[in-house]
Amino acid sequence: MKKLNSMRGIVNEQSALWQKVALGLGWSTWDVGLGYYGGFDAAKVLTPEEQAIEDVITMKKETKTKEQVDMLLDLGLTKKEIKALGKEQARVEKIIELQKAEVTPEVKTEVKVEDVKEEPKVKIKPKNESAERKLRRQFDSIKDENKPDQVKTLLKFGLSKKEIRALQYEKNRVNKILELMNK
Repeated sequence: MKKLNSMRGIVNEQSALWQKVALGLGWSTWDVGLGYYGGFDAAKVLTPEEQAIEDVITMKKETKTKEQVDMLLDLGLTKKEIKALGKEQARVEKIIELQKAEVTPEVKTEVKVEDVKEEPKVKIKPKNESAERKLRRQFDSIKDENKPDQVKTLLKFGLSKKEIRALQYEKNRVNKILELMNK
């Protein structure tokens, strides 16, 4: 019986290579973490509520606070709204909610022409990038440059080497570049 279970484990597509080797060398399926019959238990079907909880836990593990804030900014929230969310749990839930709202297509139902009343069409404004988000994106792109590139940019804007040397920190250099770009 043990050999039969080992053979099932070896030919199972879900078994890892190391598990197959160990089974071939005589280890039991239990020793290598496989089920009794050399396979895996059937995948548990999650309810929508359980799936939502699992999504939140996964996102909390995979993202940091800064990444969450950037996602929320990309989804159109202001810093004030993000700050009002407070804890990580609320931020992650809001991200998932906004992503689902963005992805969910509108369901069209058939309606007879006689039933439809003429309503004035509302023009949908294109989603404009907030000035704050645009400035942040520019700041990040300039900050991604290395120091020599930042210095070259400042020289092109006409700063002297002495003025550039006074901007010791990267944040100061980036802010100066942004200031000169906006002039």
